[in-house]
Amino acid sequence: MSTLSALPVELVLTVVEHAAWSVITADKHWVGSLRLVSRRFDRTIKTIYFHTLILRYQNRGSIEKLAQLPDTPLSLTRHFVDTGNYDDIIISEESFYALSANVRDFTGSLTHYRHLTRRNSALNLDSVFITTPMDAPRMHRLISIPRVHVTYDTWREDLFSLAGSDSNSLGDAQIRWLIVDAFSADAIQTAVDVIPQFLSSLSGLLKIPSLKRLLLRPRSMYKESHDFFCDAATRWALVTRDERIWLDGTGAQGEWTVPNVRAWDVADALAGHGLWFTGAQLYTRPID
Repeated sequence: MSTLSALPVELVLTVVEHAAWSVITADKHWVGSLRLVSRRFDRTIKTIYFHTLILRYQNRGSIEKLAQLPDTPLSLTRHFVDTGNYDDIIISEESFYALSANVRDFTGSLTHYRHLTRRNSALNLDSVFITTPMDAPRMHRLISIPRVHVTYDTWREDLFSLAGSDSNSLGDAQIRWLIVDAFSADAIQTAVDVIPQFLSSLSGLLKIPSLKRLLLRPRSMYKESHDFFCDAATRWALVTRDERIWLDGTGAQGEWTVPNVRAWDVADALAGHGLWFTGAQLYTRPID
């Protein structure tokens, strides 16, 4: 601190801002403590501290209080992470609106995403990470978002039957980067019967004109299903001959408990837009 005190205030603030962004995920408490140094520190650090807000059942009371402040810092929130898979909103309508007024990235259930867009139709979102498995026909609710994450049960038979009507068509979609998590808790049926059909159904997504990358991620409780999916995805990409198909085969670490699943979602959210650029390309065109 003695070295920093000898520097111009503007330079000190630049150093502190860089340090805060670099550790905000790992040590938010320390970042918050920097707000107590001075008013100038507070103005700089507050933007970082409230940039990403994770709504949990345990902190709903604190968020309610923040939302009621005349100059609420929730207006600084750009990434809203909702960890609940429930249908009901656990904070008041007014608090929910204050929290989401300037959001650019959303992580949470499809139900809460619909509530978010109904409450504030003017939102211009950069990314939407849906944490709950969803029906294929509901994909059309996300077609205006450039970065999208969805989860599908691999045994569903209605996947991407979206070309039947204009309202469900993906032809006008603006999705550029898409993550599809293939979820299954069935080791035998999924590995043997369903995965090839599931991957084949994804061909409809490759028709999205704006699509730059389709990232596949297996999410199975059983290693056999996980490994089978990775092998099948590689074969499908070679047959499809499409360079936009990528695979992240690292899988989820740990037991499949509700707390762990929510922790995985939060970890994905905190990875930011870089999450859409993970994995490995499965096919590259040969050079003539």
